[in-house]
Amino acid sequence: MKLENLKFYPKKGLLLLYLIGSYVLATIGFFMSLDTKTRVLPWFPYYVPSFITNPIGLFILIFFGLGACYLLFRVITNRPSVEVDSKGIKDFSNPFSAGFIPLQNIANINAFGDWLSIGLKNYDELFGSFPLWKQYSLRFFRYLARIMSKEDFSGKVFIEKSWLGKPALTAAKEIKNFLEDTHL
Repeated sequence: MKLENLKFYPKKGLLLLYLIGSYVLATIGFFMSLDTKTRVLPWFPYYVPSFITNPIGLFILIFFGLGACYLLFRVITNRPSVEVDSKGIKDFSNPFSAGFIPLQNIANINAFGDWLSIGLKNYDELFGSFPLWKQYSLRFFRYLARIMSKEDFSGKVFIEKSWLGKPALTAAKEIKNFLEDTHL
C-alpha cells in the first residue's frame, strides 16, 4: 500500500500578519536612512546625528525588506513548509531551514515547546552540506539560543509551529505515526 506524503502548510493569516509587520518596519528603516537628524523620542530634547541613524535605518530596511519579499513569496505560492515521505523529511520552512533530512539520519522527533525538534544522528554531515552563509547563520542562531535558554541544542533541527500550521506536539505525533506506517 502506497501512502500519500505527509505535508504541513503554514498558516496564511499568520504569514500575512508577519508580512504587514515586515513592510511597516522596512518603511520605517527607509525613512530612517533618508533622515538628516532624528529625535530618539518625541519628548527627547536632543537629535541623533544622521551618521548614526542612516546606517541603522539601512540595515533595518534591508533586513525587513528581504523578510517581506520572502514572506510575500510564501503567501503567494502554495508550497508546503515541511513534507515527510518514505525517504525522509524535507524542511523548507524558511531560508535557514535544513532542507532534506534523510531518514537514516533522524534519531528522534519531539515537541520542544512551540518547536518541532528533529534529533539527528550525524548533524555534522548535514551541516557540512550547507553553503557557508547558512552554516555561519545557524551557528549564530544556536549560540543565541544557548545563551537565552541554557539548553544544549547541538545535533537538532528545529521548526517553529507557525510554519507547521498546527501545534508542534500534534505534528510530532503525526510524523512519528507516518514514519512507522511507511516502514512496517
